[in-house]
Amino acid sequence: KNRNIQCIPVETHSNEANIGKDQSKEEFPGFPSQQRGAELSGSCQMLEQLENNSCSAKGAKIIGQDNKALTAVLLPLKKFTDGFQSSCWDQDFATLNQSIRILSNLISAGAIESRGTLDELINELLTFISSLAQAKLSGINDLIAKSFSVVKKLLDHYRGSLGDPALGYWVALSGLLSQVVHCNDESSGRVLNECTACVGVMLSLVANCIRASFVGTDAETDASPVSSSANKIALRIFDHAKSSGILDCLCLCLESSGSCLLSGSTSLLRSACEACSGIWSLLEASEILSGKASAVFPINIFRNPPIPRLDSNGRHGVETTQSEEVTDVVTKAFLKSRAIQVAVYSCLHQRHEVGLNAALQLILRCCIRSDAIASVLCGLPSKLPAATVVSGGGDGTVVSEIFSMLSSCAVSNKSNATDSGSDGTKHRVVDTRFLVMNSCLVLAAAAHSLRLSGRASAVFMLTNSSKKQFARLSVLAHHFSSDERMQSSMQASSAASMLALASILSLEKGTPVENAIFEMALPLIPRTATLCDHLRDPSVVENIVSPCLLKGILPSRHGIRDGSVGVLDARLNWGGPLAVQQLCASGVPQLLVDLLSSDGVSSASSSRNQVGLSPPGIVWTISCICQCLSGGISTFRTILLRKEHVRCIVDLISVAHLKLVRSWTGPGGGKYGVKEIVNAVVDLLAFPFVAIQSAPDLPSANASVNGGSLLNVGSPGAKVCSEDKDVLKTIRSSMKKYIQILLEV
Repeated sequence: KNRNIQCIPVETHSNEANIGKDQSKEEFPGFPSQQRGAELSGSCQMLEQLENNSCSAKGAKIIGQDNKALTAVLLPLKKFTDGFQSSCWDQDFATLNQSIRILSNLISAGAIESRGTLDELINELLTFISSLAQAKLSGINDLIAKSFSVVKKLLDHYRGSLGDPALGYWVALSGLLSQVVHCNDESSGRVLNECTACVGVMLSLVANCIRASFVGTDAETDASPVSSSANKIALRIFDHAKSSGILDCLCLCLESSGSCLLSGSTSLLRSACEACSGIWSLLEASEILSGKASAVFPINIFRNPPIPRLDSNGRHGVETTQSEEVTDVVTKAFLKSRAIQVAVYSCLHQRHEVGLNAALQLILRCCIRSDAIASVLCGLPSKLPAATVVSGGGDGTVVSEIFSMLSSCAVSNKSNATDSGSDGTKHRVVDTRFLVMNSCLVLAAAAHSLRLSGRASAVFMLTNSSKKQFARLSVLAHHFSSDERMQSSMQASSAASMLALASILSLEKGTPVENAIFEMALPLIPRTATLCDHLRDPSVVENIVSPCLLKGILPSRHGIRDGSVGVLDARLNWGGPLAVQQLCASGVPQLLVDLLSSDGVSSASSSRNQVGLSPPGIVWTISCICQCLSGGISTFRTILLRKEHVRCIVDLISVAHLKLVRSWTGPGGGKYGVKEIVNAVVDLLAFPFVAIQSAPDLPSANASVNGGSLLNVGSPGAKVCSEDKDVLKTIRSSMKKYIQILLEV
């Protein structure tokens, strides 16, 4: 069905686009001077001369600007496509290979500059590849792979917006991938690698085009960013990708690669990297079109209700679940197939930039989507009871590989040198800050998922080796402490590493103070002054262009402040009375209350996300406030004896806010998120009651329906009687006023 691909129109005003038309009377330098024109254009002698000239930068530039020379290079391909073959296939085969080599040389020298020439070459090559794929000839897989490689290089040079020809390229490539992916013979391995790479580049171009159309748009206006013809082409390609089953093909590529890896062969490893890249581009485009890229935290919507709007295409209102559909397909495939798990792990292990960040992004989305993913990442037995603690995150697991990458980034000199791949191609240096951010977000998501599934121990991620535990906690601390020494502004990578540390430590919440993990972690937590600076102004200084980061939201849909309040909560939990008093003296309680109110949004900013707190960040913030209540009389009066502050806290368990939390699809959303927030608020509001009940001179409340245990006796209020008698006395004398405030709000 792909035998005859319709010729794609090119720009008629471009001289370079009209390859083959005799628009110039000049002979190409190096051509034989005989008047044989087109008769000699396909001869071995002419191609030999062209290949020799294409090996130099100057010669390649001349060929790239000469239509007659390019026509001579393409003529063997056109003849084969038209069905013409000489009696000697070996000679034809050599000629076709020579043409492909010349094109590769031209691209490497940067001699193909015109968009019209690019379009013409890509069109001819895809038509040629389609004809090769249909031909029943032996030994042509290498030629097909080389042809795909040239197409990929041409697509890499595709700059600017997508034109009409791009849709034709996509239809051809997706059709070819659906054929190639089902070929199981070993000789087709390189063909699958190169074909998957071409599909990945096309999907990346589509995602970039869609992303560019949304950059700089105002989420509070009714303007639709998807309007230009280039964007319409990108959307048509995206719609075709969804309907043509390309996602299933890419998942099959991962499975084939993983199966080869399990058998000891790395021949399809590149295909796994390219498949991850393609799937991520498809998912990224889905998230942008679904409105996830402009997600707003529940607390921000509650404090500043948005103006309802729909774009002209109705995409934000109608297709809000299309990104979840893509994620669900990948998640189910990952959980079902051991081969896919091995392929994704190998993408991380190889440190190949094409698949590295893409694999991390996919793991992150899948982990947020399904709690079961975290157990796979940690290498836990599939049927392990939640209450059974075993060593997780050992060697050979994704979690171990991520910590290894973080260690490598910590010692990296961040040089601008390039590394050569096994195939001799050059790869750009991985942006270590982007890598650190994504790696830490995966760790945070895994820890959050473990908590949701009832696995309350950091050993699931840190192993039971004290040496590895300290090394892993230290490397997380390194990535935010190094930024602390250099600048006061928070980078996204340091915010993510702080979030990862807080999330892992939260697995130990409720354990005894003598916990060995917290003894390791407590000295690693930033100084109080540094945390306060991040809470007051978490301005992000980052070279990564992301509208989300500018609005206080990390790619995992965590807040930029979540990590800061998370480690602050850990310090208060295990730092003892001295830590509480130090934070109270620094004005932290008032700062935290301001974050929960509309005062937390800077008046200089119009963004609704500047508060930078997701639902888990809200829970950590409430917990911090609750623990600070035992820090002194002034703190208690400031927080619980001021009606506006109590109202701000009670608002968090209002129907309106809880509905927003339940509908939130990021971390801390759903029924569990509602439960977490309600429990945290009740613990805080119950603080005075628990403090009084815990007083030694209070009669036992055996008549209580709770059997003498009023509310949460494990809350910080139970410690007041033993730590500060004056605070307890103030609480007793203020109960009437406090109860009146509760009734009023």
